[in-house]
Amino acid sequence: MKKSIIFLFLCVSHSFLSQFNFHREVILPVKTIQWFVDPLGNHYAQENNKLSKLDTLGKVQFSQAIKSQGEISQLVFNSAQKVIAFSEEQQQICIFDNTLTPITSCLNLDDFSILNATAIASSSRANSVWIYDRVNSSILQLDTDKKVVYQQLKNITGLIGFSGNISYLKEEDEQLWISDGERTFSFDLNLNLMQENDFSCGPKSFIKASTFFEFGDNAFFILDLNTKKQGIGENPVAEAEKITYSNGYFYFQKGNKILLYKIG
Repeated sequence: MKKSIIFLFLCVSHSFLSQFNFHREVILPVKTIQWFVDPLGNHYAQENNKLSKLDTLGKVQFSQAIKSQGEISQLVFNSAQKVIAFSEEQQQICIFDNTLTPITSCLNLDDFSILNATAIASSSRANSVWIYDRVNSSILQLDTDKKVVYQQLKNITGLIGFSGNISYLKEEDEQLWISDGERTFSFDLNLNLMQENDFSCGPKSFIKASTFFEFGDNAFFILDLNTKKQGIGENPVAEAEKITYSNGYFYFQKGNKILLYKIG
């Protein structure tokens, strides 16, 4: 059933009334325990020891056994041709092509003196990922092809008062954003601190196009990070478990269903 929500949407430098329109529903495999979406709108579902790639309509295209890689904590996408899987359990990164065929052997993070990685993020730098190491309270940029650490910022607990319990790590708008569930910090891509914000990012709150989005059970809040203007509206998918934005759509995960909405 088509559902439209009228709300005040802030777009960087101005605001306008628009609609939150239902676009499509995608059904994931029943036993899915992890779900991700890439920049082209393809879906990735982990089902026990198997990772599957589904097209934009939810049809399975490729599957790969991942028992040796351990449970996947995150998938990130540096390009449409490369899928990077992070296992916090195994403390390793595995790289697949767009058919889920392994490209190289998995990288063990302890080889780079990373003792307890708890989050990674894609990087605009070719073949690189950002990594947060909780033990060293450090942010690193690792080249997965050359197998070298380009840069590292140590002891952010002491430097900025970061709690250590990371809830969000993402490169967006030529900045690296990191949140500890209470505050969100941004760094430039040379790891110089730019700003500190009194909001948190997580499974249902994120930053896109210089705008902070936060979805509650029934309502959502937006904040233009440039102008500081604010907006509030009704959440079209109450009690969604995970919400993200990709490929021009808002994706709401509720059980094994993914509900797509689009502005306007």
